[in-house]
Amino acid sequence: MVVAQNELVSIIVPVYNAEQYLGQCFQSIADQTYTNLDVVVVDDGSTDRSAELCDEWAKKDSRFHITHQSNQGVGAARNKGLACAEGEYIAWVDSDDWIEPDWIEQLYIKIEQYQADMVSINRGFRNHPEQDMLLEHKAIFKNDNEIGRELWSSFTRQEIFQGLVFRNFQIGEDACFLTQARTRCNKVVLCYQKGYHYRINDNSLVHSFQLQSMYSWVDSLEYREEIVRKECPEYVKYMHWTLVIDAASMIRFCRKYRQEKGVPELEWRIKKIIAKHIFRIRYSILTVKAIRDTTGALKCLLLG
Repeated sequence: MVVAQNELVSIIVPVYNAEQYLGQCFQSIADQTYTNLDVVVVDDGSTDRSAELCDEWAKKDSRFHITHQSNQGVGAARNKGLACAEGEYIAWVDSDDWIEPDWIEQLYIKIEQYQADMVSINRGFRNHPEQDMLLEHKAIFKNDNEIGRELWSSFTRQEIFQGLVFRNFQIGEDACFLTQARTRCNKVVLCYQKGYHYRINDNSLVHSFQLQSMYSWVDSLEYREEIVRKECPEYVKYMHWTLVIDAASMIRFCRKYRQEKGVPELEWRIKKIIAKHIFRIRYSILTVKAIRDTTGALKCLLLG
């Protein structure tokens, strides 16, 4: 299939001390079959050779545009990337990850095929996750737990992000930002697309236990409800199940750290979120699997 490449796609890549991965990451972007690219690289005050490597890539590929700033955190780097992006569409790649050659082309085909505002990679919870699902209006939030929470899992029309900024959450920042974006969407395509290679770093906040970051995760969960309640109050009823399931996953994550100082208080706060939402769930809209998951969350609430 020959794809017209008339529209510019911006790929935003925040970079911080990623010298060992940048070569593979940047090469995978340069090798995309969709070639009309604006690669926005924001070096967030790296102290290794990352800044030098970024500049080298800009010299050999004119599509790479590099911005250097003092270290301000990944949220600030992403905000800078959005401010610099010139494309009609926005994609995201983390500097320690890499993508298959047709990744951008396939996402572009999806968003054009359905005339959607966003393409989201599904999280694999549906019975037939390989089938595309076009979500409109309330269905976007009714299927919230299926929709990808990480920025890399989204491909979005640039105007959807106008005026949005990343909040300073250590965990959950991506999910909050994408929740804000989806309140502006009329159509979201939920699809099963392979081609993004996510590198698991055991030292990252998501895969290690830090009490402060866990509290930030809880804050981000509550903020997502606040976003929907403010922007789309008629759809907040569909968020209860998502909030319960996410809170239950936090309880499970905390279990092996219960001897750590402050963890029992953290668990109590998370349980309050489950208690607040679990009895507001509209069970008539849930699948059998979703109901089983809710039962598991109830066990977390009652038994810990």
